[in-house]
Amino acid sequence: MPPNYMRTLRGLLGGGDRFGSQPFEKLSKAYRLAHQNVRYFYLASALYVWLILPDLHDSVLFEPPLELAWPLKWAAGLPILAVVDIISVACASFAALAFWKPESLVWRVGFAITILLCAAVPVSLGAINHGFHEWIWIAFIFVFLPATDGEHAGRWSKLSYCLTFGAAQALILMFYTMAGFWKAFAGFMSLAKGIPGNFSPDALGWTLADRMAQTNTQPLLGPFLVENSMLAWPMFLGVIYAQLVAIAVAFRPSLHQAWGWFLIVFHTGTFLLMEIAFPTHIVILLILMIASPFQREPWFRWNTLLHLPLLGRILTSLLEQRGTHPNQEELHALSDI
Repeated sequence: MPPNYMRTLRGLLGGGDRFGSQPFEKLSKAYRLAHQNVRYFYLASALYVWLILPDLHDSVLFEPPLELAWPLKWAAGLPILAVVDIISVACASFAALAFWKPESLVWRVGFAITILLCAAVPVSLGAINHGFHEWIWIAFIFVFLPATDGEHAGRWSKLSYCLTFGAAQALILMFYTMAGFWKAFAGFMSLAKGIPGNFSPDALGWTLADRMAQTNTQPLLGPFLVENSMLAWPMFLGVIYAQLVAIAVAFRPSLHQAWGWFLIVFHTGTFLLMEIAFPTHIVILLILMIASPFQREPWFRWNTLLHLPLLGRILTSLLEQRGTHPNQEELHALSDI
């Protein structure tokens, strides 16, 4: 790999600051944390699949599949209840084995395949379980983790391991960016047509009222924000911004924890306002973002605001106009976005 690429990658892993006399110390630390987080992922996977075993069993027992989804097409003609039980137990077992020995490609591949098969069960019943989606993608990304020899791993192996872990972070954040894009797109289309939309002060209030009418539910905070929609307006705009720029955060380690906490609050708010729960998404955010191996400094420092995508550039320009210049290290940490 050309030297300039290696320097860029090491700079990314170092959070944007310059290396001192021990240029690979941060890489080694990031590798150790990434390896630890991979084990946490497989431990959480084993617990997750074990907890949903009864639900997968009962779903097929009381409601036979309408049509087997493509990952389960091979099971046509077989006793579907036995098939579901076998792949579910196998999935939990592969996850537990991958937690015990994440270096084993066999266990990681086995888990990726069986979690895909488990996710095909609700689809075959005419439903979609969103909790599986991120889990599947991460499982398949972790298949590409390089073989390492623990603390004795070479520099290239450590770097490849960290980049693969970073790819999982980027993919999950890209999902949020896609959601934010469509929210923003719908908002701009409404503005162009001169009708209320996602940027309207009452946007979240209308969404909550429509949701409660459709589901006949009374979420804990839903009625309050429907009646006080102006309080919800900045919250909704903040969610659109945080989702829209999420992919840029993947390349700004100083923001990993901050975005992780914000997205967890977002999912918690989704439950309080709509009674839509995303527990698996919260677990993934804890493992990938809150415990990010690339975070180098406390996320709550004021100068972290200078790293905000788009807004950080605006804030930096305002400070420069007032004669309050950020130091060179902070400017160096800003990206081109």
